Amino acid sequence: MHIIDNGADCESEGFIRFRDPQTSLTGLFNRNGDIVIPAIYSGLTRVHNGLLVALKGATKKRVGIDSLITWVGGEEVLLDTSNNVIIADFEYQPTLNFSLFKKQKNL
Repeated sequence: MHIIDNGADCESEGFIRFRDPQTSLTGLFNRNGDIVIPAIYSGLTRVHNGLLVALKGATKKRVGIDSLITWVGGEEVLLDTSNNVIIADFEYQPTLNFSLFKKQKNL
């Protein structure tokens, strides 16, 4: 089970994140419990319109006055639910509206 903000993660568009307890890396299950994205990412956002943002290659570090443990560094990428990289070196902005994105083949 993937715990985020002190609670269990919820399904999003038929997908749910999971964390490998041995590596602390995150992957994604589909609604049938099949792994569609292996646990190779430091973090994943929830699925929005078939897309999610992944953090890869980050390291855990204690930061701030409270010494909270967080991921630092690494590369953000935009993925689809088949683990295809849509945009490498993607800079996630919380104000992005993923419902406006449309994935299509290059013409």
